[in-house]
Amino acid sequence: MDNCNKLWVVEFIVNKKNGCAVVKAPNPKVVETILRTNGIYNGTPHLYKITRIEEIIESPESMLIAEQINE
Repeated sequence: MDNCNKLWVVEFIVNKKNGCAVVKAPNPKVVETILRTNGIYNGTPHLYKITRIEEIIESPESMLIAEQINE
């Protein structure tokens, strides 16, 4: 098992609203656990419907990591 932490983008639906998060973890299973235990809805983790988890491939160059627009 790979123990090297990587950056991941997570897209989810909670209370009929789309959301996203950036998590640092070694693998997608840990990403899911971290979101459910540390996210805004950690008191009701069953509300998270995760729709996508994808690794962010880091560049040696400066880069934008995350941007979110709320409507």
